[in-house]
Amino acid sequence: MEEVDRPWAPPIWAPDTLNYRKFFNASVSGDMQAMQEALASGEINVNACPKWEDWEGETALHRAAECGHLELVQLLISHGADIDRRDVSPVGPKTALHIAAHNGHVAIVQELLQNGADVTTRGEMGGPLLNFVLWLKRSISEKDYEVIDLVLSQGGYDIHSWLMEMGGTILHQASEIGDLTLIRFLVDRGADCNYIIPTYEDDTVLHSAVMYNQIDACRLLIELGAYVTPSAFAQASCMDMVELLRPHLSQLDISTSGVLNHASEPGFVRDLLASQIVNVNDLDLRGESALLVACTHPKNIEMLEVLLEFGADLHVCGSREVLGRIFKGDTPLHRAVAFASSTAVTLLIQAGADLEARNKPGQTPLIRVAMSGENKPRTELFDVIVKGGVDVNAGDSEHNTALHHLAMQNMHIRSPRECLTVFQLLVKAGALTNLVNSQGKTCLELFSSSATFREFLDTLYP
Repeated sequence: MEEVDRPWAPPIWAPDTLNYRKFFNASVSGDMQAMQEALASGEINVNACPKWEDWEGETALHRAAECGHLELVQLLISHGADIDRRDVSPVGPKTALHIAAHNGHVAIVQELLQNGADVTTRGEMGGPLLNFVLWLKRSISEKDYEVIDLVLSQGGYDIHSWLMEMGGTILHQASEIGDLTLIRFLVDRGADCNYIIPTYEDDTVLHSAVMYNQIDACRLLIELGAYVTPSAFAQASCMDMVELLRPHLSQLDISTSGVLNHASEPGFVRDLLASQIVNVNDLDLRGESALLVACTHPKNIEMLEVLLEFGADLHVCGSREVLGRIFKGDTPLHRAVAFASSTAVTLLIQAGADLEARNKPGQTPLIRVAMSGENKPRTELFDVIVKGGVDVNAGDSEHNTALHHLAMQNMHIRSPRECLTVFQLLVKAGALTNLVNSQGKTCLELFSSSATFREFLDTLYP
């Protein structure tokens, strides 16, 4: 049966009367007598909802289903409650069935299904019904099993329904949690271990299990026929996982998987490199080494230290390009001055990084830090690079020097005085202010757009 994600009926707002208050409050408390009295008044539309902020368009049926009041659910249905009516939650509407399924109210799920509730209707965030059963859970109860079995036994539900924001399919979710019984249960009912989610080809079920370090689940999935892919291997975070997956891949797949690039724990990286299963200078399919990635996403200095200890190539050139942030031909030092700390930059320089290296646009690391779009130009980085003996007058392919780029970034910097400090630092180190770029402009002409700088330059160059 085709999944349903159609427009839903607008809310019917209830007037704020005593009978309606009694009606809605009874749906939460479970007070059958109060509910019957409210209904007997003849005033109540069972599909109406209060304008109370925390209800978000929920009807009495939604709340009774959430609170587990089976008899009230039955009463409301007998009085014409719309079983598939959705609320108006800002994160996406859901039905009483979604709510009951998530809360493990088996009897209510069964009651709703027997009365024709649509299992294909998508709910919050556009999520499929069974995704709600496991949503945000790290363990699975007996009630969850019963709800899943009820829905699948009903027929018409696509077991491969998915939403990436909820982990993928329900088999993806079960693999993240690592519940072996549920994995077998779902596979026995037709779930495919190798189902490919459209546009998310790398996010297989095994990929999810590896990412959450569920070794037993990975072992079971492989037994059930799941393919081990390089992208799944890349998510490994311990040597036990590496040893489990390794026999199913070629050495080329392992080397280009990017497992080092994805790793976040220095201890694991050390163990992996010591095992010689991978090489510290392996490049992933994007042409990125672990050192390039570590300098682009610097989470800790220890990771850099481990990579350098094992001989990471300081002169490797990246092939990625992200407009205005990452350039083709960037070396680790280019990345570090743009994204990392002065400590990381110092480590690279001490290890022998080339201060005069140029990326494809001809930028040196000094020019690269001058191009920084941060709120301030990070004086400490300039200081570290200048002390390393860099050519402060080097220009890029457009003949823009570090001073030219500093001037061009000055209009975006909230701290012009910080920019003045860097200007003085570079000039003191020998940077020339009369060099012209390919447009015939000196850095002083570019700086002239800043009133603060004009005032400073007038005193420096009367």
